[in-house]
Amino acid sequence: MSDAPDWGSWDEDRRRKLTLGADSTPDERVAWLEEMARIAWDAGALPKPRDPWGRFEPPAPER
Repeated sequence: MSDAPDWGSWDEDRRRKLTLGADSTPDERVAWLEEMARIAWDAGALPKPRDPWGRFEPPAPER
């Protein structure tokens, strides 16, 4: 038998999924969002900057 708690009805399960991160602080939410953006960028899921002709623009060198 599973040790997972029983969440009751479908509505209760859905409500729990929708409010799961509501107890996080704003700083924790921003940190999570930044990490997800970094992962998406590394995976190539976000569009890269392009010039007006549609060619890839490499990022500016860091100073």
